Amino acid sequence: MGDAAKLIDWNGTDVGEFAALPPGRYRVELVEACAVCDGGDELVSPETEARILAGRADVAAGRTVPWSEVDAGLGRIIAAHSRR
Repeated sequence: MGDAAKLIDWNGTDVGEFAALPPGRYRVELVEACAVCDGGDELVSPETEARILAGRADVAAGRTVPWSEVDAGLGRIIAAHSRR
């Protein structure tokens, strides 16, 4: 693998930190330091959280695009790419 990730087959019993996971095949890779990895409870950056909250406020206020418009636009994009 070019990205230095490793695939492992885990039996479901050994290796303490995997104990909460069901047996199966897992892709293990090095991740950059983050608040979650360092024991914090941040899942997203403060900037991303602010954007999420702003988006939720837009939805609550009705400042959204109807799904029919989104679906039609995505259909046009997919059709354009499939013709290539």
